[in-house]
Amino acid sequence: MKAVAIIGAGPAGLVAAKTLLHSYPSHTFNVRVFEQSQTVGGLWPAHADTKNGLINPQMRTNLCRFTVCFSDLAWESVEGIHSPKNGNTFNERESHELLPPPYPKAWQVGHYLQQYARKYLPCDTISFNTKVLKADRLVSGDGIKWLLTTVDASMGRETQNAFDFLIVSTGLFARPDSIPCRVVGFQADTCTIPVIHSSCYRGISDIASNGEIPTFGNILVLGGSHSGGEIAASMALDISGQKDSFQAGASPLNIVHVTPNHMYGIPSFTQRGGDEIHFAPLDISLYDLSHRPEGPISFKVATMDAEKAHVLEAQIHSILEGPNPSEGASSNEPRASKATGSPYAIVSDTYLEFIRSGLIIPKIGRVVSLTKQPNNLLSASISTGSTNEEISDIKAVVYATGFETTKTLDFLSPQVKEQLGFAPQFPRLPLRLDAELLTTTPSLPDLALIGFSDGPYWGMLEMQARNAARRFTSDLCRASPMDGIADAVHAFRHLMETDKSSVPQNLFGDYVGFMEHAAEELRLERVDLDWGAKEGVVSPARYVDAGSNREEAEKTIAALQQTCRKTLETRAFVARAVFRSLQGAWSMKNAGSVNGDDDEPAAAAETMTFHPRRSGGGDYDYEYVCLERIGAGLEGKSDRYSVWRYDEGRDEIDILSTSVENSIKAMELEQRLEFQTSPPSTNKQTVCAVATLSGGTRAGQTYSFSFHGVHVTDFSVCCDGERKAFCR
Repeated sequence: MKAVAIIGAGPAGLVAAKTLLHSYPSHTFNVRVFEQSQTVGGLWPAHADTKNGLINPQMRTNLCRFTVCFSDLAWESVEGIHSPKNGNTFNERESHELLPPPYPKAWQVGHYLQQYARKYLPCDTISFNTKVLKADRLVSGDGIKWLLTTVDASMGRETQNAFDFLIVSTGLFARPDSIPCRVVGFQADTCTIPVIHSSCYRGISDIASNGEIPTFGNILVLGGSHSGGEIAASMALDISGQKDSFQAGASPLNIVHVTPNHMYGIPSFTQRGGDEIHFAPLDISLYDLSHRPEGPISFKVATMDAEKAHVLEAQIHSILEGPNPSEGASSNEPRASKATGSPYAIVSDTYLEFIRSGLIIPKIGRVVSLTKQPNNLLSASISTGSTNEEISDIKAVVYATGFETTKTLDFLSPQVKEQLGFAPQFPRLPLRLDAELLTTTPSLPDLALIGFSDGPYWGMLEMQARNAARRFTSDLCRASPMDGIADAVHAFRHLMETDKSSVPQNLFGDYVGFMEHAAEELRLERVDLDWGAKEGVVSPARYVDAGSNREEAEKTIAALQQTCRKTLETRAFVARAVFRSLQGAWSMKNAGSVNGDDDEPAAAAETMTFHPRRSGGGDYDYEYVCLERIGAGLEGKSDRYSVWRYDEGRDEIDILSTSVENSIKAMELEQRLEFQTSPPSTNKQTVCAVATLSGGTRAGQTYSFSFHGVHVTDFSVCCDGERKAFCR
């Protein structure tokens, strides 16, 4: 029996342990996992109310549940992920099938990992509260051993144990990095103005100074990619939810988001294709095998140049504009701002709309310095390439610039780090893992580092675990280099030193190519069900080994195929797409009769503005305060508030009356929008909804929403023979 040590009980460590224990005969491996915390899951919080940790438990994943999973635990099998919100009961949800959310929250992912560990790992496999101090590689005439020195946090006692193989699954996110710019006149950790890492943000109170939440001035956000965009959008949502933000003349509070690359905002649900409107989770479009060219699918790694950047931008535009963009149509203003270099994208339902409304102000560049002003606020100097720009009156700084990577590998010896090409000055690529599915280097076949390939997908983690297990069972344990990877690592590092704006967002982001390449190399069985080998969506559950729980894999793929059919045959997720698109201000362009040939221009200024805020509605997932203003700027103007809510479980939009005494509080259900299955004959890119009352009877109103790609461009409301049309 071969002894294997695994450091870390996050997703990578758990799937590695499960693979070693279940994919080979029972006496092949003796596995021990060392975890320095008290629970499994790594960064993923164990509970919905977890206060500490690097991930907000309420944060949504930016990949859907068919990608954030392992092959042999379907989300449908996970219990306890439908906890009622705000202490309320499920009410109407009890009459609906409780399906897993398309995009789970972080605490639900943590719950998934807990159940995965309970299902597949014996209770004595993991040593909790145990930190690895040293992992020494000992080479002798008897072979190679890994001597691990560990300390029990509760007892303070050091222990040494020898193992045949070592798997490192700590990841690159040990602790937040320090702010990456020069500070003048203050210390970041003692400044009266909040200066925090994005992982510390949970709500608007976290950027309060002396207990006072800012209401004017600037909040500075540093950092591109997903974390920067997510934190900017999250803070904008908290600001938007303040009652004062609904009123005209409110003091302006801006979020200045500084990012080195231009940023596209892509919503989590996009159109699938065809003449009519069909929305699906973004993963279903991105990871469809039928989109790959004919012939074998290979794993591709390449640096970014101007031509490739142009191609990538065109692909993003195609996603945003839909399968049938109208001739000469705009690109829906998908990017934050213009710049050269590699385009970046974030999956966000609100980021772009907050830019459109002016609450988020994007800046392309890098923050060079932060300086304390005489008024005790901060100012920032931003380098935009040829010039510097100054931002003053900064009330808070949130930096989403990554994590310190050196501490995650402190236990490895300098000799091993040297063999791994360790270079801490490249935090996104500190190791040269050019062999065996990006898990090691040829000189270290007895070592596997899982989850170190710059934001790995869970399917990649599982493939890497299978690769390590296969290698460790061989009598001649060898590590074969991967074609082109060493050169790619060198090229990426060179760009990081000389032209950071040209560094791709995902260094090893060919997920489909990686999964197909790994499945072929490992000779895995496929779970295609109703799909052909080059049809349908890539998911970890499509590839199983001899020890996998095929029943669970088939359950996942069956649910994925059902979702794909549902998006084409019904109006699934259309309500979600409509609801997301409503954010922001709309003006009435004309009014008239339903049957009139020509609408007349609006006689009085009328607007509808949808302000997003955190849902306080028990079972609801997303919420707007809608302000309808008639005669804006004129005498006799009239304001009316309503609350619009979206329920993810029912995939429906509800409109509720409000009370505005102390806050804008939702009261009673007025209407529920039921989307029709057939489009109007005149425009297949338009969807209609009939408003019903709480008892199910028709309310007399109908709504029509016209799409261009992922966005609603205009909508109309018809009631009692009258029609009002609104546009941006």
